[in-house]
Amino acid sequence: MVPCKTLLSVVSCCCLPSAAVSGTAESDSFDRAASVVRANVQRLSKAELAAYGGTLLEEPHRNFIRGDGLLWLQRIPKAGGTTMCSVIRDNVPAAMHGCFLEPKNRTRLRLSNKGLDIYSSMTQVETVARECKVRAIATEHGAMPPYTRMADRARWVFITIMRDPLDRLLSQIQWVAQSSGAKPVTSSSLVSQAYNLSRGNVRWVNCWVDNLATRVFANKCATERSELNDANLVHAQQTLRGFDICFVTEWALEMAPILRYALGFSSVDVRPRNVAGYNAHVFTKNGGGFGAAQVNAVERISRYSMASHAEHILHAADRKKLTVLNAFDYNLYDTCQRHARVLSQAYLYPAMRARGERERSSRSVSGLGGPTAGA
Repeated sequence: MVPCKTLLSVVSCCCLPSAAVSGTAESDSFDRAASVVRANVQRLSKAELAAYGGTLLEEPHRNFIRGDGLLWLQRIPKAGGTTMCSVIRDNVPAAMHGCFLEPKNRTRLRLSNKGLDIYSSMTQVETVARECKVRAIATEHGAMPPYTRMADRARWVFITIMRDPLDRLLSQIQWVAQSSGAKPVTSSSLVSQAYNLSRGNVRWVNCWVDNLATRVFANKCATERSELNDANLVHAQQTLRGFDICFVTEWALEMAPILRYALGFSSVDVRPRNVAGYNAHVFTKNGGGFGAAQVNAVERISRYSMASHAEHILHAADRKKLTVLNAFDYNLYDTCQRHARVLSQAYLYPAMRARGERERSSRSVSGLGGPTAGA
């Protein structure tokens, strides 16, 4: 087995197989990785486990790591989809522009409509992906197609990323203004537009913007607008729980190692891309996408921006009212956070804690250190 050079050796005391490893050694390596993940999962409560319905609590995704699997990135506008696409494209073949599937026959998918609802099955999507020689695809416009429920989860990995709903909404308003060449949005205009969008008066990227994430995952983006209800939220939550990874934008830096351990990624640079104020609008030569923004560690973790951070630009009364108007998305955001915690505990934290406890116990028994009686 190839010696571990990454945090994986600390987290799980085993390595994901490399291409140079023999078939038997590869199988043994996966088995060891899977055993560690299962041991971590056994420490979780039933309530915690109920938050996760993906496929990664048994073992890392074998087929994807071996080069045979495909990845579906469900993007929510202004939640970090460009950053996530850049990370994916650094590791596997994906379309240059946002990871959106681009068939050779461009009439089959208008580039202005980055949805995949023109297809009727995962088989069709996979055929076009193979035709385009990509292993990762993304969709952002419109609802998540219902046919994804029929996906072969041994072949497909499903990833999404969610951001604090008000921060995402404010970022969207700023981005639309900037992209259209309009003057910078004033504080009063920003608040006014936030209320207008939250009340369901605007349709953007083929979906109504009020509680946008809930509409995407509950398939409620029809041209004729309808009010959301609790049943729609439950539908959206069930769909989201079935994802393999739900990234939380604000936790992207901390969650990034999961891509290394579960999918075999070698590069996990999650510095923000496509962010107003970060001067990141430079296409890279090797990937054709947005380059990573040059920001410091604190900004990198929080995606801090005065232009799109509700806590800094909205009065408390407005934040409270807008939070109520976006309550469905805040509930779904909480579902994503719970989902992320379960996966993080399975792949990251419990094994590290257990290793630390073993080391402390060993030091105590050998007299090499640790607390002593009466200390």
